[in-house]
Amino acid sequence: KVTGVQTCALPIYMYAATVSSVIYYMYSTGGSATLAINWTGNIIRNVRPYAVSTAAGSTQYLMYSSGVHNTAVMSNNTIDTFNLPGSASVYGFYLGGTSGTGKTIQNNTFKNFTRITGTSGSLYPFYLTGSSTNATTHTISGNTIQNVDNSLATSSLLYGFYSLDYATIGTSHPVINLYSNTVDRSEEHTSELQSPCNLVCRL
Repeated sequence: KVTGVQTCALPIYMYAATVSSVIYYMYSTGGSATLAINWTGNIIRNVRPYAVSTAAGSTQYLMYSSGVHNTAVMSNNTIDTFNLPGSASVYGFYLGGTSGTGKTIQNNTFKNFTRITGTSGSLYPFYLTGSSTNATTHTISGNTIQNVDNSLATSSLLYGFYSLDYATIGTSHPVINLYSNTVDRSEEHTSELQSPCNLVCRL
């Protein structure tokens, strides 16, 4: 259970010209079939991963939870002001793993993201994945994406709400309820926020 933790209230810098490793800001993994995961009320704010504007990018996971569980909830968390130089792919709220009953991503906010250098690197504000079965129901609702600028990354994609969770494609996969989410003022050269479920928002 990760509740009420505020992190990155002051700028975080990595003093390296080249960074090629994966970076996790909040991370949990492992578990069991009876585990209940609950991430609530956490804040990641005012982050710039590299001090050198030409730094090569690694993959950035801001709030990452994966592993076997019964239920998993990410609710009322905030990622605010993330300035990224370089070509890293970025995952905001990442909820993975095999779920017995279901996953919930609800009432979270991802806002004020700017890629300040770099022409590649995809952006996933909300990312749901795993190998859940027909017995599982997931909910993605009440979340907000606001003021996102990934427009320098001319060879990348911006996925607002990405869902790819199934045990066996076509035969064993969860029900996913996606509703009442808000996308406000996001810029991307592809002009699309898209998911594999053919849910597309053109801005």
